[in-house]
Amino acid sequence: VHTTGDGGHVFLKMDAGMTDVLRPSLYGAIHPITIFPESGDTSDVGEESESVVVVGHCCESGDLMTPQEGEPEALGERILRKA
Repeated sequence: VHTTGDGGHVFLKMDAGMTDVLRPSLYGAIHPITIFPESGDTSDVGEESESVVVVGHCCESGDLMTPQEGEPEALGERILRKA
């Protein structure tokens, strides 16, 4: 998880990206995202959440898993629980 600073975006980088899930990059499609804790035990997921921009591993401007709906080039934030 990285941040762009005070008042900026928090980025969550996945180990998958536009090479695996292409529709968000092409059409601004919205897909469900589920966070799993490293332990694999769902009881380790807390109640705290944060607003994040989810990106892939390809280091391309289009490798965005949370675009604004219908706008593949616009950053969209998603509220996800912290793992």
